[in-house]
Amino acid sequence: MLNIFSSNWTWLVDHSSVLTGALFTFLRLLPDHFMSKSPDILELRHDEIVFCVKILRERFQDCLVIGRDLVRLLQDVACIREFESIWKDLLSNPSAFNAIGFSDIAQLYVVRTPNRYLTSRLTPEMETYIRFILTHVQMGAQQRYQTWFVQRFLNTPESETLVCDLIRFICCAHHPPNQILQSDIIPRWAVIGWLLKCCKSHHVEANAKLALFYDWLFFMKKTDNLMNIEPALLLMVNSIPKYVGLTHCLLEFLFLCMNHYDPGRKDLIWCGVTASIDILIEKGVVQSLVSLSSSPHLAASLKKKLIECFPTYCHEAKGMSKVSSTTVIAVQSTHSKRIEAPPNIESKQDTLENHADELRTSESAGQMNMEFQNHSVGSPPCKRQKIGSEDTCSQGQDVILPKLSTEHLLSKEISSAVLKKEKFAAMKVHDDLSVLLQGSHKEAVVAFQKFLSLNLFKSKGTDNGENLDDRNFYTLARDITNILKRNDIGFCVPLHGYSPDLLEEDEIMSVTSVVFRAYTQSFHPKLLQMLLSWHAQGFDVGARLLCYSCRLAEYVTTFRTTSLMGSKPRQVSQYSQEHEKQSDGSRRKISLLSMFTWHEELRKELNDMAFQEINVLQQAVELVCPVESKEDAAISMCFMAYKKFLKGLNNKGSVSVEGFHCDDSTDISHGHGISEGQADDLRHWLIKDLKICLGWSIPRLLSILSLIFNYLPDLCTGDEEVIKLLVSTMDPSYFAKLELKLSLKELLIAGAPLARVQTLIQHSLLWDCSEQQYLWRLLVAEWQNLSPISISELVKSCALFLKPELHCEAVSGLLSLLRRQYPTVLMIITILLLPKDFARFAAAVLATWMSCDAANFLGCLTCIVTKKLHCKAELLGDYVQHPIDGSVGSPLATFTWYLDNLLRTRDEQSKVELMEIRATVLKLKEQCKSNVASDGPTSSGRNQI
Repeated sequence: MLNIFSSNWTWLVDHSSVLTGALFTFLRLLPDHFMSKSPDILELRHDEIVFCVKILRERFQDCLVIGRDLVRLLQDVACIREFESIWKDLLSNPSAFNAIGFSDIAQLYVVRTPNRYLTSRLTPEMETYIRFILTHVQMGAQQRYQTWFVQRFLNTPESETLVCDLIRFICCAHHPPNQILQSDIIPRWAVIGWLLKCCKSHHVEANAKLALFYDWLFFMKKTDNLMNIEPALLLMVNSIPKYVGLTHCLLEFLFLCMNHYDPGRKDLIWCGVTASIDILIEKGVVQSLVSLSSSPHLAASLKKKLIECFPTYCHEAKGMSKVSSTTVIAVQSTHSKRIEAPPNIESKQDTLENHADELRTSESAGQMNMEFQNHSVGSPPCKRQKIGSEDTCSQGQDVILPKLSTEHLLSKEISSAVLKKEKFAAMKVHDDLSVLLQGSHKEAVVAFQKFLSLNLFKSKGTDNGENLDDRNFYTLARDITNILKRNDIGFCVPLHGYSPDLLEEDEIMSVTSVVFRAYTQSFHPKLLQMLLSWHAQGFDVGARLLCYSCRLAEYVTTFRTTSLMGSKPRQVSQYSQEHEKQSDGSRRKISLLSMFTWHEELRKELNDMAFQEINVLQQAVELVCPVESKEDAAISMCFMAYKKFLKGLNNKGSVSVEGFHCDDSTDISHGHGISEGQADDLRHWLIKDLKICLGWSIPRLLSILSLIFNYLPDLCTGDEEVIKLLVSTMDPSYFAKLELKLSLKELLIAGAPLARVQTLIQHSLLWDCSEQQYLWRLLVAEWQNLSPISISELVKSCALFLKPELHCEAVSGLLSLLRRQYPTVLMIITILLLPKDFARFAAAVLATWMSCDAANFLGCLTCIVTKKLHCKAELLGDYVQHPIDGSVGSPLATFTWYLDNLLRTRDEQSKVELMEIRATVLKLKEQCKSNVASDGPTSSGRNQI
């Protein structure tokens, strides 16, 4: 097969599925062939290396479809000299692969590997027998089937490496139906546990564990499948107490992966593992992790690490010390920054004793860390130890103990004193706030604003012990919620009403508006911590913050559009001062705009250092996003603050409290500094907030949607879910306004990348008819001024999957778009090259162009006939490779038939120009016939794009 592929490279390149399947197979076989000492395999091994390297260097764009398992396979061959440079480029120089859109290895991590690649590693016979065991063999009666399977497929030393392939197949490619899940058939986790016991060598065991947990590390709720990660958790839970050593090894391996698999992308791995645990417990695979964290059979240090990493699901563990709220905060802070688990505050002696317990629990624990180093993405391949070397076995006892920093050796007395101080500070704040909120509603809001500011902004050198410690802000958020509830003060309440001219009371003067104003002006990480805590308590913080930002932008836009014609735009704050004595209704309309700045008297009370930090941030915003006034900067900061909040949600925890500086100032307008994978995660939370707003009020949602395409284009433009939400909720009046904005280029909905637009159109074919019609009218308004090159590429890509008789709305929308275009040589050739099922469609487009500008249309046809094509050669590649078809039923023949019918209805005077066009078309048909005759009968059917 390798010789066939190598000698037919051109054919292989045209069949990308075969190409990637061959790469997956040979990359998987190479480590096995390197372990073989047979001289007969040397030449084959060399040819495999050359073949794989050629694909990776020349066709890496096609390889991206393999997904995360491509990285897993490349790790096993990274020590081979020919693959070292590929591995280094993958980690530090992705541009070397010349793959469009590929800029980081994390983009491969988040792509789930299709099942066909994992299934291809099993022979049909092996797949049949393993599926038989998983669908027909009862639990308790599997022994003889397993024995037979081992004797049939795993009876040789070299066959041991198939365990990894079997585990990946069972996890990802075999998902039993509910009938089997509810029966007494042997579950997948039991078969995987048996396969792990079949591993004799340490490196195969490490590979098998990595195969089991690989989807955990990069789990994405939107694209990954729960069934892929279910067996690992069930195996750990059900192995206690009989096979506790297996549970111990798997848990420790998981923690090693979280911290050391790819240190440079630890945040992505932490997010993947926490998302895996979240969805497994949310869907009821297990009720909690208490069975692990409270098990007397697991080592104490391992249980403690489990509680530190996943405190939410271990809080009921028996026999463990109660985790305080400050400890939970510390863990959440760690998750947000995605660093290693918080340091233990035990003595060095206790730590060593715990690790001694770990050594006694698992016989293979000593080898785990050393073998895991061979799987660490961050380490250079040239420095890894050779698989199976004697050094690996001899140093196992030394590697098991982690390096202890001074932070790990903090005394219990110091920790106790710190906790007492934090508790005292929290109690003082609690009492002060309770007193402040006892006045009227307005007085309570003003008092809360002052309280919040004084506790957030403190001098860096004058801490007298009365200010809150960083970790107590989680507790503060919870206490504030309870105090507000006792005083009947609403916080982040739903906004069911909506009026474009009149603000609700909660949008003007409320605790919610105070918090949002403080956060959007300061970007204070402690305040962000509190917002995330409120979100965790069930408040619609994200939706309210999005509404707040959009209200500011809406009122600034409304004010400017209603200003006097020809007058210079004024700042809204100036407008507010000039109209201070107007009626309550008018003043209420601009009251939210006055929230751009804090009250002057409050500024005097706050520390100057805080406002210096805020001014630095505002200057950074103005540098990145040039603005006409301070209101523009404030709006940009609001949306940037909302984006930071989404990032905090995505990180599942708190944020750094080391300073006020914002590292994401480049995210304001066009999304610079955000990777595509991170943008997908933020879109997930944005969609949730939009759906909450939809439940409140459809007009409110529509007002938000029209603004976020401008202020959050990196999250909204071209996104299928956002666009579908838009077209499924808007009414005709709103649609007319949006259509005008698109025509005037005030915003973009679909965006420019052709691949994303093609995917959007293809997925929209499953939408309702009305939604498709709205979508295409918006696309036509946005694309009506696109260049002929872009329109030509769009038409060619759409013709690949559109069927005129099935996709009526899409074809009608495409026809409407083309009828607005100006006829050019490139556009006419593109239409004439359409398949035969687009013949009437093409004739309709050509007829429209001819009626609009007959002279120019005739000139373009003449250029095509005389071969005087004023286009770049690469743009006419389709015309050169696939000449225009003039046979019966083709677009050209159908257009000729249309001209003949048109001539019968015209008078003699108007026939002159039409006759010239018809004569030119007939010449073109004759050329087509001569081309077919010269090329022979084999080319007559080439009517492709």
